[in-house]
Amino acid sequence: MFNQVVLLGVLKSVPHDFTRDGMDYSQIEMEVRRDYRDPESQPLYDVFTIHLWRGISEVIADRYPIGSLIAIRGRLEATDSGYVIMAERVSFIQEAQ
Repeated sequence: MFNQVVLLGVLKSVPHDFTRDGMDYSQIEMEVRRDYRDPESQPLYDVFTIHLWRGISEVIADRYPIGSLIAIRGRLEATDSGYVIMAERVSFIQEAQ
């Protein structure tokens, strides 16, 4: 079986936290531009929430400024309330402008 998600977009927020046992955890928001535009020719965007754990969470919180262009590779996980994106790898593409 194959479960992989790849997103390229702009980092919008990095709420960084720790679990009760001190493990790094973040839920970042990432804005991804769609390939098509609305009827007024304005670009359309989707905002995704991505879950990060441990080292990936720490690196994002410490080194990637809001507005940076990043790539996320991860997987979808089913939860009671739907699906979440769990990041497995984050790549820095371009610093915020």
